Amino acid sequence: MGCIIYSLTEVFTVTDPRGYVVTLTDPCWRDHILVQHPIMAGRQDEVRRTLEAPDYIYASKMKRTSHLYFREIGATPTGTLYVMVVVDMRRRAKRGFVQSAFIVEGLSKGGALLWQRT
Repeated sequence: MGCIIYSLTEVFTVTDPRGYVVTLTDPCWRDHILVQHPIMAGRQDEVRRTLEAPDYIYASKMKRTSHLYFREIGATPTGTLYVMVVVDMRRRAKRGFVQSAFIVEGLSKGGALLWQRT
């Protein structure tokens, strides 16, 4: 579960709306996200957009150092679909590393709201 956060190879590094620098490593993308969540194949740009321009950022209910980024991508008859990106944060350094990314229906996985698009 999760990714190696200190890898020399990266897919991309972006800055989120709060000024945090977030990196997606190649091993995380290739060896975790694409293996555990194959629906994410071909969606690297959506992961990037979710980090750069999320609709919501929540604290994780499961791990206090993780932030959950949500960006709406569509709807079903039962709810709204989001790309959700899990980022392990180093708050003092304002730095984070992607741990996972997948598609969810609704925002129920989030804990406390940290940021919202206005």
